[in-house]
Amino acid sequence: MQAKQGEYSTIVEFLNQAVLAKTTDEKLTCLTRVQDLILHHGPELLDSFLDEVLAFQNDRNQEIRRVIVGFLEEACKSEPDVFPKVAVNISFLLRDEAVTVQKRVIQALTHLYPVVLRWLSKAKNITKEMSSAWDWLVRMKGEVIKWLDHDNDGVRTLTNKFYEMVIICQTYRDEESTSKESEFSLDAIPPALKILKPRKLEDEANKLMADLIKFHGSMHISSANLLACMGTLSLIARARPMFMGQVISAMEMLHANLPPTLTKSQVSSVRKHLKLQLLNLLKHPTAIDYLTNITTLLTDLGATQSEVEKCMPKPSDIQRRKQRVPPTPKRTKPDFDDDDDEFLAPKPKAKRAVDPIDYTQKFVKERLSPHVAAEMVIKAMVRLPDSMPPHFSSSYTPIAAAGTEGQIHHVARLLAAQLTAAGLGIDPPKDTDKNLDIWEEDDDDMKSTVSSFIEVDSKKSSLSHLVPAGGIPQAPSKTLKSMKLSEITKPLSAEAKTKMVSGSIIRMYRGEKMLLNVGASNLRNTLVAKMSSLFPDMMHDSLIAFISEDLRIRLDVALSWLYELYSTIMGFFTYASPSSRAFDAYNNVFGRIAGTLIVRNDLKDRDQLLTRLYLEAPMLPEGSVDFLRRQAMSEQCSQAAIDLLKQLVIYRPGRQINYFNALLELCTARKSEVKSQALSAVMGLYEKGEMQQVTEDYAVMYLNFLSLKEPPELVIGDEEGEEPTNQWNEQLAKNCLFLFSALLERDHSRIHELAKIFANAVPDVKRTILKNLDVPLKNMDMESPQLFKLLETCPEGTETFITKVLHVVTERVHPSPVLVEKVREAYKERAADVRFLIPILGSIPKFEILNILPKLVKLTQAALKE
Repeated sequence: MQAKQGEYSTIVEFLNQAVLAKTTDEKLTCLTRVQDLILHHGPELLDSFLDEVLAFQNDRNQEIRRVIVGFLEEACKSEPDVFPKVAVNISFLLRDEAVTVQKRVIQALTHLYPVVLRWLSKAKNITKEMSSAWDWLVRMKGEVIKWLDHDNDGVRTLTNKFYEMVIICQTYRDEESTSKESEFSLDAIPPALKILKPRKLEDEANKLMADLIKFHGSMHISSANLLACMGTLSLIARARPMFMGQVISAMEMLHANLPPTLTKSQVSSVRKHLKLQLLNLLKHPTAIDYLTNITTLLTDLGATQSEVEKCMPKPSDIQRRKQRVPPTPKRTKPDFDDDDDEFLAPKPKAKRAVDPIDYTQKFVKERLSPHVAAEMVIKAMVRLPDSMPPHFSSSYTPIAAAGTEGQIHHVARLLAAQLTAAGLGIDPPKDTDKNLDIWEEDDDDMKSTVSSFIEVDSKKSSLSHLVPAGGIPQAPSKTLKSMKLSEITKPLSAEAKTKMVSGSIIRMYRGEKMLLNVGASNLRNTLVAKMSSLFPDMMHDSLIAFISEDLRIRLDVALSWLYELYSTIMGFFTYASPSSRAFDAYNNVFGRIAGTLIVRNDLKDRDQLLTRLYLEAPMLPEGSVDFLRRQAMSEQCSQAAIDLLKQLVIYRPGRQINYFNALLELCTARKSEVKSQALSAVMGLYEKGEMQQVTEDYAVMYLNFLSLKEPPELVIGDEEGEEPTNQWNEQLAKNCLFLFSALLERDHSRIHELAKIFANAVPDVKRTILKNLDVPLKNMDMESPQLFKLLETCPEGTETFITKVLHVVTERVHPSPVLVEKVREAYKERAADVRFLIPILGSIPKFEILNILPKLVKLTQAALKE
């Protein structure tokens, strides 16, 4: 104890010295000693001095602020419970004006992110502090992610390492992963943990990986960033073999497209580092699938045969892996839907996607004949510079085995990498066979078109050299007659016009991929939407069918169409007048697209697409809310529909009362699961201050129904499978009580309203109320003022109700003397029912028990049971 007191005094002394220090070195020394004493000698003193240390985060000297960041990092590592207290401070330091402080915070977050994830994964219960801390960490992660294109080179390098850590933490381990077992991965997240959504985290990791590969292939990346990014991609590929193909393709593209900003020495350094990373990848078991690509690249980079063979896996290992790994492996780990948080079918492991370079390479290789190669070389020779570039001498490697099948394959791959980098590559289609046929047809058309041009051009060139004897005769002069278009053309028939419009529409549909590559997809969407408004009879059904084929990609077309129809309805256009036809078309388009989304169970992101449709559409038809209410009653998408209604209340305030009423109606549904999900959404809005008065009024309205002798029609409803009844039963009473019970759990002062209803209710309703008091009153204090007020007033007919309340309050805890005295007074002055004293029998004197014993014995079995 004396030792701890001594450490306390020493820390106080060093903090005082740091405050009064005149130089930065003295202050740094004192703060370093404080950090050492708190974290390594007296960790229990951390809470006592945390605020005093945090006061230095506003110091003018950036070195002091960097030390504070280091202190917070080490404190959170040793005690993760500290992170919620300092998350705001770390976020504040992340926005520091000094770049050195920002860099230090990125380093700290790189180490703290897996620590916080592991801490949340091991938590038995997620508190509000934990949820808030996770929100702060997500915000900081979002800010750091944006800094991949920061102006400072060092910040970009550290952000690159941050990407590496996030991608590894937010993906699943593989049996061939080289990362340590202790490193965090999505496998460590328990299924019941709602704050961490494995699917969303994995999707985010995939997006970050794509951004990192894009950064790796940037033409203006610095040498230091390129080396760091190359090492990061190599480490990720070895830790998460699922990314191996993407990483190797990225390195192939880098080899074929070195940034032009690199100097001669930097080019040499990059090539050496690329060679080193490829040799490291070659040692990994998964590299067997990409052996040809890696070895060809290594040969081009100047690796010797002995170097390659040294890193090559043994033939026995290759055979063993082929026997062990099936051709189409599937993940057996169950995945969980991010919106439902319920167990679904096991998610199959993603198959290796067809890389754009692979598909472009196939296309190029099929057409790379010796004649085409010669033509390409001849045409490229006119563009050669007068002097040899500095890159060439350092990057050139003599061609080995020229003309062989392997060399042709490699040349085709280099060309494919160049084409893909220039945005001219071919994206892998979903239906490969079908699209291959299209490519063959296009290729035939292209060949015929090119040959016709060549034929015409050759005729012209041959005729231009033929001159008749005697020179070229003078053409006779003639007066030119003006031509009128109406005289030389004929008006098109209606059938021809329809055919031309249909042809243009089909070309717009099929030009999706080409326009996407040149960045004109938004212009195409607008054009398609305008055409659909001009030719509704011709395009309506075909456009809906086209959108329905791939809703994930073509939902933007649907939204553009809806905005075009909305603009027509509102009279924003001069070429179209408002009409009921446009209004009907809008409702039809919205309803059919929403209906298609609901029935498409194969869409992984169906719920997100439906949410986009409802939130981004310019207006929602009248039946859209009823449509969501019906979907909420179904088993396949009840949670998604309820979540969407909740978002509509928040983000579409114009008609939020309609959306909220739909949620309230679902709180009285017959299906318990739907009712619980709707209640969760309503109370989530209630606790955020949204629609509180409406919620309370609705709950009280249904509570007042319980005082009626017969249930009203609004309560009985018309749900399928239920026979109408004019008598109260337990299910009807529970439906009326459901929302009010949730409010009662949060505000025990409402118990008086429930007591009044109980006094006037029929016996069946009374029994239901008594059965459902346990949950809302489980946290009620036995000395609660509301309980004492209920005992003091004791309305007539509520004796049984109060007895039940006393049973719930004293079920787990012995009644307090104050409560015993209040109950005895109420029994003597206001209550004549001896059952009133049963909850406190163990706390009253023996003579009183003997006095009331005859009354207890006389009670009937039914009264005792009640």
